[in-house]
Amino acid sequence: MVKILVVDDEVDMESLITQKFRKKLHSKEWEMIFRHNGEQALDVLQKDPTIDIVLSDINMPQMNGLTLTQKIQEAGFDIRTVIVSAYGDIENIRTAMNNGAFDFITKPINFKDMEHTITRGFDNLSKMKDAMQSKNDLIHLKKELNLAHKIQQSILPNDFNLDKNCEIHAVMTPAKEIGGDFYDFFKIDNDHIALVVADVSGKGVAAALFALITQTVLNGLSMSNNPSEVCKVIKEVNKKSCINNESLMFVTLFYGVLNTKTGKFTYTNAGHNPPFIIKNDFKVEELELTDGIPLGISIDKDFLEKTIELKPEETLFIYTDGVTESMNSDNQEFGESRLIKILSEPCKKDIKSLNTKVHQSVKDFAGDTPQSDDLTYLAIKYLPKQ
Repeated sequence: MVKILVVDDEVDMESLITQKFRKKLHSKEWEMIFRHNGEQALDVLQKDPTIDIVLSDINMPQMNGLTLTQKIQEAGFDIRTVIVSAYGDIENIRTAMNNGAFDFITKPINFKDMEHTITRGFDNLSKMKDAMQSKNDLIHLKKELNLAHKIQQSILPNDFNLDKNCEIHAVMTPAKEIGGDFYDFFKIDNDHIALVVADVSGKGVAAALFALITQTVLNGLSMSNNPSEVCKVIKEVNKKSCINNESLMFVTLFYGVLNTKTGKFTYTNAGHNPPFIIKNDFKVEELELTDGIPLGISIDKDFLEKTIELKPEETLFIYTDGVTESMNSDNQEFGESRLIKILSEPCKKDIKSLNTKVHQSVKDFAGDTPQSDDLTYLAIKYLPKQ
């Protein structure tokens, strides 16, 4: 319903307009309120925020239409004002428009023109309100996503002093406010550390929630099983990922357990990028795959595991495909060869510097091209104490 405030000092105007638009008033398509000067109109506007259109004559006692339009603009009322003016009164019309009037009609009044002008003013107002609501919704959503980003980052472990025999560092930079990548590392017991890097299909809130569930389930199962039962843990996580997965989401995941006393590292790879081992001479070797498929696809899938022995000073570098698939303005991918080259270059001993170097190289390569996927790195250097 369009709510219209008609302001005119001619007393017979009310009955004339009411008669002309009786069908719209009877059907409640329009509602009209009548006042006889600007002061009365302002009083109505201050008390009734549901007014959509003000239809005001210019020449009135106490407060004329030009002053009324100025007062309406100064008060910031969210309405559309239409001025009724004598034909040829260009100067007053221009003043009214400068004061914020939406449109004007001339006397003698053409009621079809009045109807058209009121309808157009209401449509304009409705579109503006919709636009403002959309803007407010976006602002609210942005605040919610920023909060979600803080929560997601707080869930990722950031205490890298986990074990005296290892140096650990990890980073997850989402492409949007929140992402589907995650990393995790935690002690299963005094001698064993679990390492996880994962990448959920898709992006945004749904991927982030799926990642959180996967991370929580994996953490719980790791703590309740024998450290050597890597495949058993991942098989159970996969089953839980498949149950009630109506959205058909899946997650690639690398999971391994390091014995910090012996360097023995047992791992399984569920469709994830193979990590790299950086040798003491900075030679880079790709970790052998275990031919696993992503979690959440097949509930009865078995997973294989492999075991290697990390030597002192060797570094394991685990990452997600957002790194190697980062694009530049020429639609070129960063690629594994660039990553291997960076990993093989001698650098500072601390692995935080290694992650920083990789991240900066990816950013420099992409240049102004927006980040299209999450970037995640986890590096662990084996430093057994004698």
